[in-house]
Amino acid sequence: MAEIVSTLDRVLESPEPPVDRELVYIHWQLRSWHARLSTIANADVRCPGYVRRLIESGRDIGLGPIGDGTGALGTVRRLATALSALLDEVVHRHGLRVDDGCPA
Repeated sequence: MAEIVSTLDRVLESPEPPVDRELVYIHWQLRSWHARLSTIANADVRCPGYVRRLIESGRDIGLGPIGDGTGALGTVRRLATALSALLDEVVHRHGLRVDDGCPA
């Protein structure tokens, strides 16, 4: 999960956001991680409606073309935001540990 957190930070927090081919690769990564976390969340029969909406929202964003330039960055950032929210929910609801590699 450290790789997910690192990529989310790169997309959402970095003063030097990814561009071009890196952006395409990150879009693919985010879609893949979103699909995995969605599977975990959906496996819980008690999964609340707002989590299901996070899943749907991220899936819809991820299915759209990323385009190029600032439009691509905006799409990837929206997907990263949806993934971040879903990650928070899955970690909280399933007691997973997010090890971001930072010393305690």
